[in-house]
Amino acid sequence: MTGTLSVSQGFELSDNEDLDSATSGETFTSRTGLSFTLDSQTRTEVFRFSLGTAMVGDFGGGADDDFEIENSNAALEYTRQGANSRLRFAGRYRESDLDDNVLTFGPSNTLIIDGGSTEVLDLEARLETGLSGPFGLDVRSRYRKEDYFNTTDTDLINNERISLDALANFRVNPALTARVRAGIARTNEYGIAPDEIDDTYFGVGVAARTAGGLSVTGDVLYDRTEDLSGSDDGVGVDISVSRSLATGSAGLNFSSRVISDGRRTSASANRTFNHSTGSLSFSLGVVDQEGDSSIRPSASVTYTQSRPQGDLSASLSHNPSIDGPAVYGNTRISVDFAQGINANSGWSAGLSYASVDQLNGPDDENRTTARLTYTRSITRDWQMNTGIAHTRNFESGTTESSNTLFFNIRRDFTFGF
Repeated sequence: MTGTLSVSQGFELSDNEDLDSATSGETFTSRTGLSFTLDSQTRTEVFRFSLGTAMVGDFGGGADDDFEIENSNAALEYTRQGANSRLRFAGRYRESDLDDNVLTFGPSNTLIIDGGSTEVLDLEARLETGLSGPFGLDVRSRYRKEDYFNTTDTDLINNERISLDALANFRVNPALTARVRAGIARTNEYGIAPDEIDDTYFGVGVAARTAGGLSVTGDVLYDRTEDLSGSDDGVGVDISVSRSLATGSAGLNFSSRVISDGRRTSASANRTFNHSTGSLSFSLGVVDQEGDSSIRPSASVTYTQSRPQGDLSASLSHNPSIDGPAVYGNTRISVDFAQGINANSGWSAGLSYASVDQLNGPDDENRTTARLTYTRSITRDWQMNTGIAHTRNFESGTTESSNTLFFNIRRDFTFGF
C-alpha cells in the first residue's frame, strides 16, 4: 500500500469587467490545497481512498476579504476480482463553490453560470457473476444526491435519485448471447414545484458476434415513467451495430425509448480512424424528442495527434436537449496543444467554447476561455506552472470578461506502508 500527500499553493490576480455597464474590479485569490491518497493493488483486489480540501481567500472587487474552506472532496473505491466474478463499491462526496467564473451544465443539460455552492454525494455498488460461464448476472445499484446553496438559476434544484439495474446473459454459444434487462429508479426534485418521478423498464434481446468482426446488440423494452402530473409508457428498442476495421471501427446506433419528457428517438453513425500518431473519430445523427416539433441534428468530432513537435487535440460536439417546453442546442468546442521545451519544462495553450441556445427562445448563454501555461519541474518533487487565462461569459443579455494571471506550485510526498 502506498500513500501520497500533496500540498499546493496558488495565487491569482483577476480583473473582472462588465462590458455592458463598463464596471470592473480586481480580485486577488490565494488558494492552498491539501490532499491525501491511499492506493493498494494486488492480483485480486484494488483499494483507493482519497481526501482533499482547499483554503481559499478572495480579496478586493467585492469579495469577502476572508479565508474559507472550499472544494472539499472524499472518494473510496474497492474492487475484488474472482475467477468468474467481480465486486465493486464506490463512493464520492464533493463540495464545490460555483463562483461566477465557473461553468457547469445543470441537471437539464443547460449551461449554468452562477454563484453559490453545491454538494454532491454519489454511491454505487456492482456485482458481476458468470463472467465467462454459460450464465452471467450483472446487478448495479446507485444513489446520487445534489444540493445547491445560495444559487439563483432555477435550473439548479436539489434532487436525489436511487436506481437498480440488472442484466442476465444466457450464452447460447461463444458467438450468441440471449439477454434479459430490467431496472427501476426513483427521482425526487425539491424545486419550486416539487416532483417525484418513478421509472421502470423491462426488456429482452440478443448480442451476436461474427468471425468477420461484426457485433450486433438488440433489445426490445417496455418503459414506464410516472410523476405527479401523470404517467406515460410504451415499447422501445435499443439497437447497435459495430465492426472492427483495419483502420479503426464503424458503427450504427438506433434508440427509441419513453423517458420522463416523453418519447425520445435517436439514430447515429460513427467512424473511428486510427493511425500511428493519433486518431480521428466522428459521429453524425438525428434526435426526435416528443414536445419538439422539429427533428434536431447531433454531431461530434474528436481528433488527436502526437508528434515530436507537440501533442494536439481538438473536439466538437452538438447535442439537443429538452427541458419541459424549452428546447436547447448544446455546443462545445475545444482545442489544446502541448509541447516540451526540454526535459524539465514545457508549455501548453488551450481554447474552449461552450454554448447553450434556446431554440426559438430568449435564453442564450455561452462561455469562451483561452489559456496559456508554462510548466516546469523545479526539482524531482516540486512542480510549478504559471500563465494567463482570458474568460468571456454571456448570460441573460450581459457580457462579462476577465483576465487572470496565475502561479501555482505543488509537491507530492509518497511513502509506503
